[in-house]
Amino acid sequence: MKIIFLYLFLFSESYASILISHRGVNQNYHRTGLKNDTCTASRINSIEHDFLENTIESIEAAFNFGADMVELDIHPTTEINGVDELVVFHDYTLDCRTEARCDLGCLCSTMPDDDDDKKVCITNQQSLNYIQSLDIGYGYTADNGQTFPFRGRNHYRVPTFTQVLDVLINYPEKTLLVNVKAEKIRTLSAFITVIKEYDNSVRSRILYPYSFAEGSKDELVKLGVQDQINQKDEDCLVKYLKTGWYGHFPKECHHKKLFIPIRQTLERVLGKPGRHVKFTSILWGWPEKFIKLAHNNGTKVYASQVDSLHEYDEMIKLDLDGIMTNKIELIGPYSQKK
Repeated sequence: MKIIFLYLFLFSESYASILISHRGVNQNYHRTGLKNDTCTASRINSIEHDFLENTIESIEAAFNFGADMVELDIHPTTEINGVDELVVFHDYTLDCRTEARCDLGCLCSTMPDDDDDKKVCITNQQSLNYIQSLDIGYGYTADNGQTFPFRGRNHYRVPTFTQVLDVLINYPEKTLLVNVKAEKIRTLSAFITVIKEYDNSVRSRILYPYSFAEGSKDELVKLGVQDQINQKDEDCLVKYLKTGWYGHFPKECHHKKLFIPIRQTLERVLGKPGRHVKFTSILWGWPEKFIKLAHNNGTKVYASQVDSLHEYDEMIKLDLDGIMTNKIELIGPYSQKK
């Protein structure tokens, strides 16, 4: 028995402790020429399953495929009584994935800092009833608009955050990473109102981004919400790019949880010129030295966009704290076998 134990200790690979599913089980899309306002539903890859991101069905499926955590996106709604609800939906506007149009009942306005006065259907300016009346599979196409395979199927609707937390109760070992898209003050108020209805066994399994607290961190701590986490920490990463070459890990990066996208370009990660420059190629010491520096300064490191078996095999050799994937239906079962 001692010999077997020693063999396993010496020769087993290192595995990331947390497997994170990005938006649940979702329809992946090609990223060539991707911009912040690109409608990703209009460029999905060939369809391999029936799930749509950020739905109850996709979140449950992600947990069942082996995800320890699911990342999701929330927006406040505008209600007549002035008490915002929270919906789980990714996009800042409804125009891409749904049939929402300014001339078809949506309350439209111009985008912030937009000079062309074009009106769009902004998610956080709609009522819950209106949003849940929409067909969220309406805009998905894999053949440039020739067919829309999810349109009119009607069994997927935008869920509320409350509905998702009710699902979380059934998965006592799982956690949620909440991503805030806009309207932070309104979102925070609605978020606190919602989670107060649940006991600590649920609240303690919710993580939120650094910038979300807006002066309410103490209240969130009292409610038992987990430590903050951020998928895009520009202050830290920009400073590290300037100083990491001589082994300095800036204080802006200390005691945090950092996501490092292994596929994205410098332009996509930090909004800097460098459309074809892979971000990790200029991240000093990535992966081993960077991870060691982070851990030495109380910071956890998660690799994101790990979407192939080859990438997963490479990442689990590292001393990462977690892996995020857009392909949990592929990576999850594979990780369980490993």
